[in-house]
Amino acid sequence: MTIKEVGYIIKRYRHIKPYVKDKAENAVYYSGNRKHVIPITDKVIAVCEIIDEIYVRVDEDWVRNLIKGLLSYKTDVKQIIDLPYEKNAFYDRKKQFVNLVYQCCIARGFVSYEEILSQKIF
Repeated sequence: MTIKEVGYIIKRYRHIKPYVKDKAENAVYYSGNRKHVIPITDKVIAVCEIIDEIYVRVDEDWVRNLIKGLLSYKTDVKQIIDLPYEKNAFYDRKKQFVNLVYQCCIARGFVSYEEILSQKIF
C-alpha cells in the first residue's frame, strides 16, 4: 500500500464507509456519469478503522472539524472558508493527517519495505 492509495481511500472515504459497514465486496459510486468501483479489501477496511480511531482519539475540536471535513462532501475551498486557518496551513495539516494514517498502516504491517524505499524524497 502506497501513500497515494491511502490518500485515495481518505478522499473516497464517504463512498467506501457504508459498503465497509455492510461487508460488501465492492464500493460503487457515481461521479458525473461515470461509475466507479472500489474493491473492499482488508487494507481498505483497516484504513477505514484507522481513520475512525484517529477521529475518536483527537482532543482538539478544530482538528476534529478538519477530519470531519476531509471525510465529508466538503471541498477544500469550503473547508478553508469554514476553518480558522489559511490555505497553506490547511494543506499542511491535511498532508499531516494523510501521513499519520500512512504511518499507522506501516505500524500494522500493510506497507512493505520496498514500498517505503520507493517513495520520492522531493
